[in-house]
Amino acid sequence: MEEQRIRILEATIEVVSRYGVAKTSVGDIAKAAGLSRQTIYSLLKNRTAILRAAIEYSGEKTDGLARDMLSRAPDLASQLDTIFSVYTVQVYELMHAQNEVLDISSGAEEFAADVLEANHARHSALIARVLRPFAKELKENDLTPTLLASQVEAACRGYKSSAGSVAQLKRLLAAQKKLVLLAVGSPQ
Repeated sequence: MEEQRIRILEATIEVVSRYGVAKTSVGDIAKAAGLSRQTIYSLLKNRTAILRAAIEYSGEKTDGLARDMLSRAPDLASQLDTIFSVYTVQVYELMHAQNEVLDISSGAEEFAADVLEANHARHSALIARVLRPFAKELKENDLTPTLLASQVEAACRGYKSSAGSVAQLKRLLAAQKKLVLLAVGSPQ
């Protein structure tokens, strides 16, 4: 049963990436997963539940990838590069890989705002974790790891929405990284 659920969620991500949220049907998902609609409905009660579960699953996969990559990042600068790459650049590229970018963004907000907010909270908590060793330095600047992490996460969210290209996004992230490194007193 878990294997089928993962096939459904992977297929949902694929189909939404190709057609957008509004144009994705359970039939499309079933075809991509190689399962019947009845099988899908036996595991997930409706289209909204399928889409919400796919967003959760995608967030969990991204978190796992980020944690794995962070375990190999030797310093704060490398950790920030990893976080920005996984949570911001890769998501931006996925969203802009097809013509339905606005549909994906607004469509997900309509039915899964709470799931998206939970993903953002996990992202912020991960940033706070990498900033914790610098709590003393941050305190000297009237900051805490949690506060700075919330600011960084919110900024990255905004960058994904406002950047006109990957190159512009990377410039914004480079500036954000410099600001964080300055805040912790780390050499650049």
